[in-house]
This record gives sequence, structure tokens and C-alpha cells, in this order.
Amino acid sequence: MKLIVIFPGWGTTESLYQKIDLQGYEVLVVDSFDEEDLVQEIRRENPTEINFLGWSLGSILAFKYLKSFEVNKLILLAPTLYFLEDQPKIVVKKMIRDLKRNQFKMLVNFSRLNFYNKNSYQDYLVEYKNELQKLDQDYLEDGLKFLLEEDLREMDVVKGITPLIVIGKEDQIINNTSSKQVLDYFKDYSVHTLEGVGHNLLYEAEDRINNLIRGYLND
Repeated sequence: MKLIVIFPGWGTTESLYQKIDLQGYEVLVVDSFDEEDLVQEIRRENPTEINFLGWSLGSILAFKYLKSFEVNKLILLAPTLYFLEDQPKIVVKKMIRDLKRNQFKMLVNFSRLNFYNKNSYQDYLVEYKNELQKLDQDYLEDGLKFLLEEDLREMDVVKGITPLIVIGKEDQIINNTSSKQVLDYFKDYSVHTLEGVGHNLLYEAEDRINNLIRGYLND
């Protein structure tokens, strides 16, 4: 059984990842920051092949778990090694405060920054409004605290993997320069910058993302 482990971006719903064409693969969407539990969950699946997909915050998680598994393919969307390089610590702390005051309003404001195309943002909000309202606050807060703490800029070069890296040129959350820093940690890679796309590549560039992912997995 071929498995793809999805490490999601912060403040997103599990159903968003159904937009990715992963036919032929079992999919596990990570919903915890407990390292031991996740390692055990993946091992219980007993896959013949393990692949990782990490988006934004999820890219940091994907990097951290590479040491625990022999990963075949690695897909990184809007990756970062150190979130605070783009978003100051005071901003993340304010997000934690606002999350406790009015979770849905805070998620709406954050989601708006994920989009370059305003119409795409409005469509996204209509489609996922109900699910955004149901996201677990403790999990969201854990994610923000994770971003405050993690800095992978001193990690070792990753050997034996040629990742697919996709960046939205108009990303307002993680700038292109920061995302491209991950290239220094691989000998070979395939990198694509999508014009007219912000941070939420999965929604704003669904067809282009799926074409890139399917081509990479089938290679």
C-alpha cells in the first residue's frame, strides 16, 4: 500500500485536501503535534511506500519527520524553515490572542491573506465557512505555538530525495525568498513558481497543482 502523509497548513480544514488528485494512494492527514503518536500511526498503516506532502507550517513538520521514515517522494507547498522570518513573533502572539477572543473572525482574516484573487477568497469562504467554524481551538493554538518555537535553518542537508517544491509568486504569508531557502538543503529538486497565486495554492491553483503533483508522483 502506497501512503501519502499530508501535513496541513495552519487554519485549514481536512476536506480542502480532497482537492488533491491522489488516486492510487492511501491518504493520512495529520491532525496532531504529538510526534510519538504520529510515528506509531504511520507504522500501523504498514505501507510499502511512504510519501510526504507539507504545506506551509506542514512543511516544517514534514522536514522533522523525515528522520523517522524512508520517504520516497516529498512535496512541499509554500515551504518555510522558520516562520518568524516572514511573520514577526508579535504577529503570531496576536494571532493566539485573537484566536481566543473570536476564533472564526481571526480565521477569516487570516484566510483573506492567503489569496491573491479576491473572488477565489470569497468562493473559498462560502465553501468552507461551516468547517472553519468547527476547527478545534486547542489544535489551532498548538500550531501557532509550534511556529513560535521551530527553526530548522540549521538542519542537515536531506539526502536521497528530490522534492517537488511549489510556490505562489504573490504569497503574502511566506515570501518567495524564504521558501527558496529550502533549496539549499537538497542536491536536486524540481521547483515551480506559480504566477497570480497566493499562499493557498491548493484552492487558487487547483488544476496547476494537481498537474504538477501527478506528474511528479508518476515520474
